Amino acid sequence: MRTIFFLRGIPGCGKSFWLQQNQLTPYTICADELRLLFAAPILDNQGQFTISQNHDKRVWHQLLALLEERMARGEFIIIDATHYRESSLRSYKKLINEYRYRPFIVDFTDIPLETALERNQNREEYKRVPEEVILKMHRVLETNAQNAEVYPTLTPDEAIAHIHQSLIFDFNHYEKVVVFGDIHGCFTPLNTYFTENPFSENTAYIFCGDYVDRGIQHTETFELLLSIYDKKNVLCLEGNHERWLRLYAEDTVQSMDKIKSRTFREKTAPQLESFSKKDLRMFCRALGQMAYIAFGDKQYFISHGGIGRLPHLFVNSFQYIHGVGGYEDTEDLYSAWEKNTPDNAVLIHGHRNIDNVPAQARERCYNLCSEIEFGDDLRVLEITQNNGVACETVKQYPNPIYDKNLPRIKETLPEHSQNNALPKTENAFLQQLNESKLIQKKCFDNGIVSYNFTRTAFYKNEWNELTCTARGLFVHNDKVICRSYNKFFNWDEMPQTRDRTLEKNLQFPVVAYKKENGFLAMVSHFNGELLVCSKSTINGEYVGYIQAALNRLPDDTKQKILSFCQAENVTFVFECVDIVNDPHIVQYAENHLYLLDIVKNDFTFTKFPYTQLTEIAQQFGLACKERTQTFYSWDELWQFKKMQDKSIKPNSQDWHEGFVFEDANGFMVKYKNPNYRFWKGLRSILERLQKDKEVKMPETEYKEARDIVALMLDLKRKNQINNLSILDIQQKYWNSLG
Repeated sequence: MRTIFFLRGIPGCGKSFWLQQNQLTPYTICADELRLLFAAPILDNQGQFTISQNHDKRVWHQLLALLEERMARGEFIIIDATHYRESSLRSYKKLINEYRYRPFIVDFTDIPLETALERNQNREEYKRVPEEVILKMHRVLETNAQNAEVYPTLTPDEAIAHIHQSLIFDFNHYEKVVVFGDIHGCFTPLNTYFTENPFSENTAYIFCGDYVDRGIQHTETFELLLSIYDKKNVLCLEGNHERWLRLYAEDTVQSMDKIKSRTFREKTAPQLESFSKKDLRMFCRALGQMAYIAFGDKQYFISHGGIGRLPHLFVNSFQYIHGVGGYEDTEDLYSAWEKNTPDNAVLIHGHRNIDNVPAQARERCYNLCSEIEFGDDLRVLEITQNNGVACETVKQYPNPIYDKNLPRIKETLPEHSQNNALPKTENAFLQQLNESKLIQKKCFDNGIVSYNFTRTAFYKNEWNELTCTARGLFVHNDKVICRSYNKFFNWDEMPQTRDRTLEKNLQFPVVAYKKENGFLAMVSHFNGELLVCSKSTINGEYVGYIQAALNRLPDDTKQKILSFCQAENVTFVFECVDIVNDPHIVQYAENHLYLLDIVKNDFTFTKFPYTQLTEIAQQFGLACKERTQTFYSWDELWQFKKMQDKSIKPNSQDWHEGFVFEDANGFMVKYKNPNYRFWKGLRSILERLQKDKEVKMPETEYKEARDIVALMLDLKRKNQINNLSILDIQQKYWNSLG
C-alpha cells in the first residue's frame, strides 16, 4: 500500500535494531547500506575504519531512484536515515505527491543521548560515527522540533500498530452493497442498471475499475461517473487501463508521450475531449486500490486484479490493480484464497477471465470480468442481508452497443521500448542505440523508429554520445529521416557548463540567440510528404499543434519547405508557440513558429550557418531566431551574464525566456533569465493552490513575489483560481499596477 515511513534519530538510537526486531528490513532502503555499496570502509584521521561519506551525492541520487522504483509499484517503504534536518524530509515531497503516498515520521529522538553514544561505541568499528557528529545532530534535532510538523509523527510502537491495524471497514449501515465489473466505456448496460435501480444513498456502490478503452460510449460513461464518484457511498477502484487516463489528465508533453496504447490515443481520448482535464484529474485522485468491507456475517475483499489473501499494508498497490500471477492464473488465485482466508471471506475482482468462468467462479470467489466491449453482459454483484446474514446475487446487463470491428485479441502497441527488440544493423552507432538500456525506442506502423534517452538516463545524469544524440532522433531503414539538437544543458546545470569550465573551454567569439518560450517542433520529409515530429513521436496532441501551425502558413511556403527538405535531406527545427493549447511562462500575443535551425539528417549533428538560415527564412517567409549579441572574450560574456542575473523586473512585461549561447566550435549552453525563473517559481505555488495544498508566503527579497502570492490567495478565497494559468496571474497582477 502507498505508505512510507521516514525513520528519524541520531546514530545509536535503535533504528536498525527496531527494523530487524520487527522483520522490516525487506521494506527498507538504508542510506548507509548504499554508502557501503559505493565504497568499502576507509580509514579516518584517527586511524579508525569508517563508512565513507565521499559519495553522498551519488548515494542520495541512487536512494531517490530506488525510492521511485518502489513507489511506482505502490509498495510499503521505510527510509532508514537520520533525517535530522527538515530539508532532508522535504526532499521527498515531489515523489510523495506524484505517487500519492501517505508519509509518516517514525521518531526515535526520545532515546537519551548518553544511551545513543554508548551504543555507538559498542558497534563494529566501521559503523561507529564520530561523537562530535552525533552531538551536532542531537543539537539540530533539539533546536528544530518543528521537524515533526513536516509529516505526521509516530512512535516506534505506534508505527508497528499502524502496520498491523485492520484495513476492514464496516458497511453495515448500508442496506445494500453493489459491485460493478469492468466497464470499458460501455454506458448502455450501466445505464440500464441505474434505470432499473435508481441511485440511492442507502446503497454502497463499488466499481472494480477499467472505465476506459475499447468501448465507444466514454462520453456518456464519464458523465455518469463524474456525477457520482465523489459521493460518500461511492468508491471507484483503479484498473490497469486507468494508467492511460492518469497520463491523459496530467496534460503535459511528457505524460502524453508516455501513452503507449493506440486504442486510448486514437479512440478513447477523442471521446473524452468534452471533459475538463482538471475534472478527470480529480477523478483519478479519488481512485482507490482495494476495498475490504464487513457486511452482514461476511467480509468482502474487492480489487481490480485480485490477490490470494486478505489485504495487508505490505501488499503493493500494483498487485491490487494487476492481481498476482498472469491472466491465466485465476484458478491458482481462487485456490490460494480458499486456503489462506477464513470461511466467511469473499473475493471479488475483475480484470482477467480468459477462461470465461461464470461470475461466481467458486463458492467464495466472484469474477466480474466479461468481454463487455465485444457485446457481452456487464456483471453486477448485489449484496443484501437479512437478519445479519449476507446474501449475494449476480445480475447481468447486455451491451448491444459496441465496436463490431474490434479484434478479439490482446491489444498490441504501435510503439515499444523493449531493449534488443530491433534487428541487427551494419551501422555500429545505430546498433549501440538499439542495445542500450538508457535509450527508449518506439516503433511506428510505417517502419519509422524513434530514439530518445530514458527517464533513468535523465535522472541519473547518464549523458554520453548515445544519450545526447538520441534526443528526438528518427530513423527509417537505418537512415536518419528527422532529428533535432543533441542534448545540451543550462548554465551551471552540469560540470561542463559551470563557470570555470566554460571560462576554460569556450572558443570565442560566442554568439547569443534569443530563446523563445514554446516547445520544440521538427519538420522533415517522408514518402513525398512533410513529416512532423515532436519529442520522440510522429503522432499525438503536440504533433497536431505543430501541424495546425504549419497549416497557417501559405501553401507555397509549405511546398518550399518540403522541396528543400527533400533536396538537402534536412530537418527544419522550430520553436512552436501555442498560446491556447500549450501556454508557458512568457506572454505572447499570438501563435507562432520560429525557425531555430536547419539540421542535416545524419547521426552526426550538423546544422546550417546562421547567415544561410536567415536567408532561407526570408525566402520562405518564416520568422527566424534572433541573434542578439556577439562576445569576443570571457570577460565580455561574464559581465553580460552578471548584468542579466541582476535584471529581474517582476513588474515588466518586456522580457523573454533567456538565451542560447553558442561558441565558435558549435558548443551550446542555455541561460534562463531571472524574470523567467521568478514566474516559474510562482507557477509552482499556483499549482499547489489549485490542488488545495498548503502554501507559505515565500521568503524572498522581492516584495513583488509576496504581492503576487497574496493576489493568488485572494483569488483562492473567492474560488476564482482553479482555471487560471500563470499567464492569467501575470495579467491580473500587471492590471492591478495599472
